[in-house]
Amino acid sequence: MADYNKYSSGHWSTESDSKTSLNKYLHMYEDIYNKTNMRRILNMVNDDKQLKICDYGGGVGIVAVELAKKGHNVTLVDGSNDALNAADLYAKKENVNINTLCAITLDQNEYEGYFDIIISKDLIKHIDD
Repeated sequence: MADYNKYSSGHWSTESDSKTSLNKYLHMYEDIYNKTNMRRILNMVNDDKQLKICDYGGGVGIVAVELAKKGHNVTLVDGSNDALNAADLYAKKENVNINTLCAITLDQNEYEGYFDIIISKDLIKHIDD
C-alpha cells in the first residue's frame, strides 16, 4: 500500500489529526480535474440496485462516501490507519455508513465474501515496482 512517508509535509496524509487531514483532502477535490474524475466513476456504477463495492486504496473515502450516499454497501480498504480514521469521520459527517479495513493488518481469512465492483482509483502511482 501507499508509503505516506514519501509525501511532502503539506500533503493531507502527513496530518495525524483526522479533521485536518480530511479538510486538506476535500480541498484537493475542489478542482475540475478531480470533480470530473469523480463524476466519471459515479456514472459507471449502476444505481438500479444496491451493490457491494470495495474501494481499494481509497484514502479518506471520497469515492466510498459518495457511493454510500447512493445506497451501496461500501468497504474502504487502505494501508493508512490515519486515512481510515479520516474516512470514518467523513462518513459520519455525511451521515452514511462505510466499512473500513486496514490493508496492512488485514488477514485474508478475516474478510470473506465477494464484491460486485472493486474500485482502485489513483492507486497505481503508489506501487514501487
